[in-house]
Amino acid sequence: MAHNDRIRLILTLLILALVAGSFSCGEKASEPVEVDPVLSWQPMTVGANFRDVWGTDPDTLHVVCDDGILRYYIEGVWIDMMSPTDNDLYGIWGTSQNNIYAVGEQGTILRYDGLHWNEVNSPTSFDLFAVWGSSETDIFVCGGRGQILHYDGVEWTSTFSGVQVDLNGIWGVSDSNVFAVGFSGAIVRYDGSTWSQVNSGTGQTLRDIWGLGSVFFAVGDGGVVQRYDTSGWHSGLSTTDRDLTGVWGSSISDVYAVGEHGSLLHYDGTAWDADPSPTDNQMHAVWGLSDDFVLAVGESEDVVRSDGHDW
Repeated sequence: MAHNDRIRLILTLLILALVAGSFSCGEKASEPVEVDPVLSWQPMTVGANFRDVWGTDPDTLHVVCDDGILRYYIEGVWIDMMSPTDNDLYGIWGTSQNNIYAVGEQGTILRYDGLHWNEVNSPTSFDLFAVWGSSETDIFVCGGRGQILHYDGVEWTSTFSGVQVDLNGIWGVSDSNVFAVGFSGAIVRYDGSTWSQVNSGTGQTLRDIWGLGSVFFAVGDGGVVQRYDTSGWHSGLSTTDRDLTGVWGSSISDVYAVGEHGSLLHYDGTAWDADPSPTDNQMHAVWGLSDDFVLAVGESEDVVRSDGHDW
């Protein structure tokens, strides 16, 4: 996006937000926050309970929050966008700045077209926790009671997952290799035609999953980290007993996990290490663009950032 186009977009969004009164989180207005790009990690107090984050570049980020709040970061400024729902939102993913999906309570599915967030028809009323896709016409969502939804570019449909427990996280590496993880160690896999349950190697509830190529990592309660390769799922030997709620990597030897009490873990291809954290708040999700731009988001308005060298 050209610089002038960004400026026009900022001004347009600011005007819309002022008209709608959407700068407020509760009753107190949220001031724009300037970000210092030099610091390795920097908390940014911006006024909402952050659940998940996704973006197209370091200056264009979207965050979903409780109460339907949709936060937009553009060139150093955080603003609220007009939201068509007040349901809590838990997951976000997109293919481009003009095609982003958010999911949440009571089957809520929202889509961003580059200008507006709109609610789309959902085939379920169960809570939806995570979203991932291989393309604009192949998108998966997981949620309560084993719900798996699929979008084929035309409509959303409900698919039988093979389990009836909550599925909290979903990730794939192709349209025929997708995993979803959930309650009591449940893991289900999609092979391009059907979903089937697989042995996870743990009874702990799993909260999130990320993978690349033939390797996946799943994290969850009690600090559990499970690793999948050609031999199946097995323990990833975590170094914490704190609950972990998010995982993401730039490669299979550069993986991050986050969780309660500000937990920030890193895997270097050999072992997991717990790194110093600038916050004690619950971190809900971690996501990045590269090995030198990683974000973790969480409760009490926390956003922390890594440049790949320090936490």
